[in-house]
Amino acid sequence: MRKEIPSLRQVHLVPMTFGSHVVMSMDTDHKGEIRRALTLALSFTSVKKAVVVDMDVDPQDDQEVGVGSSHAVPGGPGFDRHP
Repeated sequence: MRKEIPSLRQVHLVPMTFGSHVVMSMDTDHKGEIRRALTLALSFTSVKKAVVVDMDVDPQDDQEVGVGSSHAVPGGPGFDRHP
C-alpha cells in the first residue's frame, strides 16, 4: 500500500477483529489521497472497516483512535446512538 499511498505511515490491524478492522496513520491533509487509501484498504475482501488518523494519533491505541474519531463525527463526541 505504501507504494500507492506515499503519505501512509502506519497500518494497524485491530486485534480480535480477524483483520476486518484497519487503522491507518497518514501524513497528509489531501482528501483525495485519504480517499484513495480508504478505497484501497476496503478493496481487500476481509476488511470491513477502515479508519484514517493523523500522525499525532497512535493507530495502535484504541482509546486515542476512538477519541479522535468521535471528535471528527458531526454531532459531537461518542458513538452512542441510543435515545
